[in-house]
Amino acid sequence: MAFERLEILKKLIEQNPDESFNLYALGLEYLNIDKLESKTIFETLINKDPSFLASYYQLGSLLIELDQIAEALKVLKAGKIIAKAQNNHKTFNEINSLILEIEFDV
Repeated sequence: MAFERLEILKKLIEQNPDESFNLYALGLEYLNIDKLESKTIFETLINKDPSFLASYYQLGSLLIELDQIAEALKVLKAGKIIAKAQNNHKTFNEINSLILEIEFDV
């Protein structure tokens, strides 16, 4: 089943490479299969569409899991700035909570 979803998402991305959500969904699918591939996808998405806010939270969380704390903080702080600029309080608070968890755990 997961393989089928991957193939569908890859085909959707091929058909419409400018649709950020499809790339985001592919990154989520890879979280349970190949974390490094997922990381690459979220990094690509942030570079391609820096305003796609959800990718910052996902990449930051993944980097924490991969014990890449300094990089996670960098990504999360960038996402926090974008969330504030977009006036997205919910995502701002979610990202800020992750940042605080990191800063208090260090």
